[in-house]
Amino acid sequence: MILFSQSPFKSQRRTIDISGDGANTSGRSIVGARDEAVAAGVGINGLPILSLDPSLDRYYYNFVIGGPGAFMIPAANYEHFADAIVKKLILEIAANEAAPASQKWGAVLARRP
Repeated sequence: MILFSQSPFKSQRRTIDISGDGANTSGRSIVGARDEAVAAGVGINGLPILSLDPSLDRYYYNFVIGGPGAFMIPAANYEHFADAIVKKLILEIAANEAAPASQKWGAVLARRP
């Protein structure tokens, strides 16, 4: 969030991308950080890698993603990470609220209401 205020560029949409293979285990509360970003109008999208924790997508859905148009695309393992990144970038760049993202990517996508 601090970097947004330091950037010389302005945009219509601000998004933070979070990817990883585990839950937050130290530092600031992930829920507090998410809620602060969402309150400032920032979307947080996620890309959990399920290799070490097959239920990490539920953690991301419940505690990480949020804000305008938030979504996540789980990668089944490290080998699928690159494909998930491409899908995520396409969705972020071509963000279109007119068509639900679930129609675009099917079961690999989870959106927060």
